[in-house]
Amino acid sequence: MGNRRQRSTRIRLVVSAMTLALLSGLSASAEAISCTAAGTFIFTVVGGNGTLEVLADGSATMNVSAGHGGCETCLRPVRTLRGTFRTAAVSDDGPCGFLLEVSESDDRTVRINGVVAFQGSVLMFMSASFDPDLAVGLALRTDMLRGQ
Repeated sequence: MGNRRQRSTRIRLVVSAMTLALLSGLSASAEAISCTAAGTFIFTVVGGNGTLEVLADGSATMNVSAGHGGCETCLRPVRTLRGTFRTAAVSDDGPCGFLLEVSESDDRTVRINGVVAFQGSVLMFMSASFDPDLAVGLALRTDMLRGQ
């Protein structure tokens, strides 16, 4: 358990450092101007990967698959979390933040904080309450990946 925790901490530190470097180097054109983000995102976080569907009405559905392995025949359980997604500008000319609040059925709510970048096509997960596996990661809107 100690090795997993150390590895998780190292991964968080690396992703955090990369995120800070990215944020400090963002030009004004890369920051979210309208502070909105909606659509289907694919993401990777410390504890796995999956999809995040954010609708214009603020509802969100997150499907998380544990682990990062590329095993085609492995049966990995998928967690489905549902909740809300909100964005807010930190300042008039500063970055745009988001709060994603999701839960499984009646379990406790996980609050994920992060930054919206590139006009809402990138979400950077910075911290999460109650679930460290969701705390650090990156989400890309799928239409951006297809060049649409």
